[in-house]
Amino acid sequence: MRSLSLVNDRGLKRILDIMEQCSERVDVKLMSIVLYGARAKGDNTSQSVYEFLILSNNETSLDKFILFNETVKLELLREKYLNVNVLTYTPEIFEEILYKDEMVGTFLYMICRENIILYDRYGTFMSIRERMSNNKMKSEEMFLRQCIEFSKKIGSEKWERKFDKTLMHYKYRNNRRKL
Repeated sequence: MRSLSLVNDRGLKRILDIMEQCSERVDVKLMSIVLYGARAKGDNTSQSVYEFLILSNNETSLDKFILFNETVKLELLREKYLNVNVLTYTPEIFEEILYKDEMVGTFLYMICRENIILYDRYGTFMSIRERMSNNKMKSEEMFLRQCIEFSKKIGSEKWERKFDKTLMHYKYRNNRRKL
């Protein structure tokens, strides 16, 4: 159902066109574009924000990385797309923050859990998600506990309940596997 509504979303199509044009203009290779947030979950309204995670090539120089971000912001403003949030990382930096930074890493984990992959050159984002499930640095259970704490810190009882329930399901599945 939600993918059907995305197919007909002219705003989404135009935003993706802008991102692609900006990447070509400043010569930045995009590896992945992921939609997250309310629009990805399908519980959005016409006023909901478009929230994107963009992964650029690991070899992207800092000046091109910054130029790409600023060019995208300016082009979105020029076309009056005020309800768009864009996070941009290289895959390497994304994973480093995901595992090492408790607050931002937890937020990135939440993005990894609930999203719609719009573009994924070479399966870059998918491979990050797959590595998350077998990672020795931080277990799924630890991420989920951090999500609960993160939700408490930002005062979201709804998200706290959601991740508490997800953690219970995770523990139940793990206990079933042991039997």
